[in-house]
Amino acid sequence: MSTSCTKCNSENPDNQKFCGDCGAKLDTSENISMTKTLKTLERSQTIAGKYKLLEEVGRGGMGIVYKAKDTRLDRTVALKFLSEELTKDEESKQRFILEAKAAAALNHPRICTIYEIEEADSQSFIAMEYIDGQTLKDKLKSGPQEIDKMKHIAIQIAEGLKEAHDKGIIHRDIKPANIMLTEKGEIKITDFGLAKLSWSADLTKPSTILGTAAYMSPEQARSEEVDHRTDIWALGAMLYEMISGDRPFQKSREQAMIFAILNDKPTPLSLLRSDIPAQIEQVVNKALEKKVSQRYQNIQDMIQDLKLSINLPKTEKSIVVLPFDDMSPNKDNEYFSDGLTEEIISDLSSIHDLLVISRSSAMTYKGTKKKVKEIGEELSVQYVLEGTVRKAGKYAEKALALNPISSHAYGLMGAIHEQRGNILEAAKNLKRAVEINPNNTEALMMLSFVYAIAGKGYAAHPITEHLMNIDSFTPSNHFSPIFLHMSEGQFDLALKSCRRAYELDSQNPAILFCTSWTLAFNKLSDELQKIVELMNKNCPDTVLTATAQSLQYALQGKKQKTHETITPDFISLAQSDHIFSYVLADCYALIGENKKSLDWLKTAVKNGRIDYPFISEYDPLLENIRKEPRFKKFMHHVKQEWKNFEV
Repeated sequence: MSTSCTKCNSENPDNQKFCGDCGAKLDTSENISMTKTLKTLERSQTIAGKYKLLEEVGRGGMGIVYKAKDTRLDRTVALKFLSEELTKDEESKQRFILEAKAAAALNHPRICTIYEIEEADSQSFIAMEYIDGQTLKDKLKSGPQEIDKMKHIAIQIAEGLKEAHDKGIIHRDIKPANIMLTEKGEIKITDFGLAKLSWSADLTKPSTILGTAAYMSPEQARSEEVDHRTDIWALGAMLYEMISGDRPFQKSREQAMIFAILNDKPTPLSLLRSDIPAQIEQVVNKALEKKVSQRYQNIQDMIQDLKLSINLPKTEKSIVVLPFDDMSPNKDNEYFSDGLTEEIISDLSSIHDLLVISRSSAMTYKGTKKKVKEIGEELSVQYVLEGTVRKAGKYAEKALALNPISSHAYGLMGAIHEQRGNILEAAKNLKRAVEINPNNTEALMMLSFVYAIAGKGYAAHPITEHLMNIDSFTPSNHFSPIFLHMSEGQFDLALKSCRRAYELDSQNPAILFCTSWTLAFNKLSDELQKIVELMNKNCPDTVLTATAQSLQYALQGKKQKTHETITPDFISLAQSDHIFSYVLADCYALIGENKKSLDWLKTAVKNGRIDYPFISEYDPLLENIRKEPRFKKFMHHVKQEWKNFEV
């Protein structure tokens, strides 16, 4: 006899007081034992006129699973019945339907196939693929497993999760009990009952903790909003257990388990098992990073690193793309350099039979003095690609020649045109990138930005909303709402978006600069000064810091100090960049140097800033020059440019 855990549905021996999976306290009284109140169906009984029951294959807190014969299609299926009691509970029934919808939206060999959801004799049931095998949980009962086999299983699970994540589905309950192993060693992910669907309302109530504690990510344990990276944590926890035989956090009570997840570090795998390769331990450690921003940012990176940790035949081609060097004179295109590196990695990853080292592993060599040969030997790859942003345009053109439907290449071309001030061509390429891949977050962010600086907020709004729905946890994605709200004069909302980005990455110089500019628009001098002090501490001697410092002094009316911070590097960069030329226009307007302000404003417009409503009305820092005849005359030109820009 067994007792079902009412929290995670796992079966436990009757003499056990706490759940072996999640650590929750078990109630063994006759009154609440779900396993004793479930309605058992008769063998050979026919359900819904076509499913002949063969045998019971499992049961839990939610219901019973039967092996059955689909008499119409002559195939073996599994029928998962929601208990009669829970069928009457609307929330439980909705979760059951959600499970079917989530899995049915996916078509992948690593995910259990859903055939239909039906109701018979007042009980809802799901008809699904029958998997002849055992759960990973049962397999792990024998202790530590062979490392290579477990790595292959982890890769299969990750590939299934990638399919789900690409379709906007987060599983939220990845654990050994929800992984089926076939007799051929293939895996199937099951039980999407706690899944979060990007296109559907989340059934989770606020402050509700969902999932199985032993495999729960820190953000999930804190009942915070989660994204696909919570599944990456769970896979890391499983892989730790698959290799070592122990869970990363061993506690008998749920509260103690959650405390350990939030505060403790798991015992290093190398101390539990001497034969574990260093690379696989690094993969597990990265997946189990408590800070979401330090974890694998997508499952594909984890797949690549897992494949790298396997001893590959020498005939298999492999490559690492090193972080591109920023060769600009002022070293202010670092974000562009890093983005270019990621674009190339993504494009190369689509080539069959080419193993590409993940971005997270490649970025560890940023700024390294190691020679290319040494890096190649360390990573055991045949090829090492290095480059600079000066060659970005040529790369994008070659990429499009090889693959005319490369979303990343079009996105890169759009970013290049935006930097050159050709925002019409930028928008054209970025729109094409998004048409090819509607979830290309870099292209979405850049397209929203281009529409914002062109004064077309109505076009930027749906893009920004879509981007935030896809991924609101990547700090740079928040540049989209920041510049959108800024362009519409909603400086309080722009500041709110800045604060959110700052929460995600308080060390990012670009985020700190955007925050300083937005604080200036809001006339919050004291807070602006604190941000500038932080920038002088974290990123001194950079143009971004000098720019923020100039805004601070100009807002305070300190004319001499403002001049001192407008360095030659600042001026040189502003000649070709609309952001920095526009900030100079703001600074000179604040200290009453109207001619210089207007001159730099013209430079900003020439470089692509044609946001007529913002320049002519919304920007509070330009108030001093709006009465100037030259300004009014120039606004006629800007208005025409603004009108000519077609979305």
